[in-house]
Amino acid sequence: MNSSDTAQMPQWLDVLAKLATIVIAIVALISALASVNFFVVRSVVAEQITPQFQQIDQRFQQVDLHFQQVDQRIQQMDQRLERIEIKLDKITN
Repeated sequence: MNSSDTAQMPQWLDVLAKLATIVIAIVALISALASVNFFVVRSVVAEQITPQFQQIDQRFQQVDLHFQQVDQRIQQMDQRLERIEIKLDKITN
């Protein structure tokens, strides 16, 4: 190695270090933009999906109410059947 080679090596190391710094900065910037984009997309999707979930929840509440009504009717029928059984037992005994 001559003196010009050793003088150029630190310059190349400086250039590589600066290039590495630039690449790291670009990657960090892309990462930050991706994070921001993720949160923006998530909030937009949440805004669009929330009304649908509310509609689904309302529908489930309606179905639940319907099942409660059906259950009440079944209980009423069961009570009527018990009364009929009691009357039949009285008649047959």
